[in-house]
Amino acid sequence: MRKGQIMKRKQKIPVIKGFLNLSEKNPTPIFWCPFCQIYHRHGWPEPTEHEKKFGSHRVAHCHSSSPFLSTGYCIKPFTGSELHDLSEGILKEWQKNMAKR
Repeated sequence: MRKGQIMKRKQKIPVIKGFLNLSEKNPTPIFWCPFCQIYHRHGWPEPTEHEKKFGSHRVAHCHSSSPFLSTGYCIKPFTGSELHDLSEGILKEWQKNMAKR
């Protein structure tokens, strides 16, 4: 959302899954933006119970052509089981590619 814009309540807010960078004093969420083709990073104050469940809304850090500019997005960290599933999928894909060699 740009400065001075008011978001309509009926607009759906996209939920983006991201990683928490725990190497810093205050953890920050990082996610890959499909529109900008870069990682975006945001501040991350202590989340409320609602934010832990549904994500935390942020104003988009996108380029001018991104649809996120009109809505922003909610960033929700991957859960442990989601990260496990991702790593299993990556391992299986790697094994499949190695078998082709």
